[in-house]
Amino acid sequence: MADEPQVEAIRERVARAVQAAGDDLRRLALPEEVDQAAELHGVIQRLMEELDDALTALELVERRQAPSS
Repeated sequence: MADEPQVEAIRERVARAVQAAGDDLRRLALPEEVDQAAELHGVIQRLMEELDDALTALELVERRQAPSS
């Protein structure tokens, strides 16, 4: 299917975003981090934006794959 590479690219992008968020969360667990609330908000916001972009891209792929009525 022509859309398979696009779906794989989206999956990889989400995997990288989740990995980066995990790295950020591990860094936030360090005791010297002072403003953890703001940092955590930033991590969550970036992940939400990446996941929203990925969802939009997947929806576009699904619409292209859907049979025309």
